[in-house]
Amino acid sequence: MSNVSTTSAGMRWGLITGLLGIIMTLLLYVANLYLSNMRSWFVLLVIIVGVILGLRSFKEQNNFMTYGQGLGVGIVIGLFSSILAAGFTYALYIFIDPDLMENSKLWAEEKMFARGLGEDQIEQAMKLSEPYMSEAIFAFGEGLTYIVGAFFCALIASAIMKNK
Repeated sequence: MSNVSTTSAGMRWGLITGLLGIIMTLLLYVANLYLSNMRSWFVLLVIIVGVILGLRSFKEQNNFMTYGQGLGVGIVIGLFSSILAAGFTYALYIFIDPDLMENSKLWAEEKMFARGLGEDQIEQAMKLSEPYMSEAIFAFGEGLTYIVGAFFCALIASAIMKNK
């Protein structure tokens, strides 16, 4: 077995994690579940699986992994997967389904109505959130989710998987 750097392992598994996230997003989109709460759980699952498999692969190839190395691999996984996820999210809203932003707004209104908010409250909330409801901000949020999720997952998984 050859030694692999944290960067190369993180890049490889970041690309794999990002591609898995894109496939999962497409499947949820086709199943008309993209605008559901379930999507967040699937994104988290993809991140957890990607980080754990990436750390395991790094440890197996190097026969050793410190806590810092594991954290480094996880951060690089988060960075590269976030670039893919954010890019795809932007493309989804701009090119694949230009009506998705409007559908997202309608979904948010329905969720507020289901929580018992009145028409005036919903209107006020939508007015306040309008500047933040853009394709670029949604893509940024998706990327941030991957980076933060991978970081926290790597914090925990590295502590468990490191060599003593």
